[in-house]
Amino acid sequence: MDNQAINKYNTEEKISFRELINSRFDDPDSGLAADEVAMHGCISGFPGLTYYKDTCELYDIHGDEIFELCQDYAEDSGWQSALDLFAGYSPSKSYVTTNDVFKNAMVWQAVEILARDYCEREHQEMKEMIQKDAAGGDKHAKEILGEV
Repeated sequence: MDNQAINKYNTEEKISFRELINSRFDDPDSGLAADEVAMHGCISGFPGLTYYKDTCELYDIHGDEIFELCQDYAEDSGWQSALDLFAGYSPSKSYVTTNDVFKNAMVWQAVEILARDYCEREHQEMKEMIQKDAAGGDKHAKEILGEV
């Protein structure tokens, strides 16, 4: 995602960060695959998430939502705050040294959280579809579920 792609969402009818990222996960041409992000992290390099100019602009537009996503994740993981995610993670202690690095780290963390959520949702939907097919007598679905 270049500045043109980011700016198209920076309107009065701004979509949420979650909607923006999920729409990129839904689009196979976006270069942002939820399973790849969930497995390898944003550090692997994805369009629109590689350069500070892009991640900082995303944070400037969606900072409150990004911080909230990270805060909720931190609390769910036993941390007291989103800032503890970086303070408690050894490589980050010397890594988060500027505001731009902080914004980038927060954007990456939020995208990774959304990627895991997206993959879990897709997995659950697939499981429910297979269970429905198995209940309808589909032999292959029953095999997948170990019912044969």
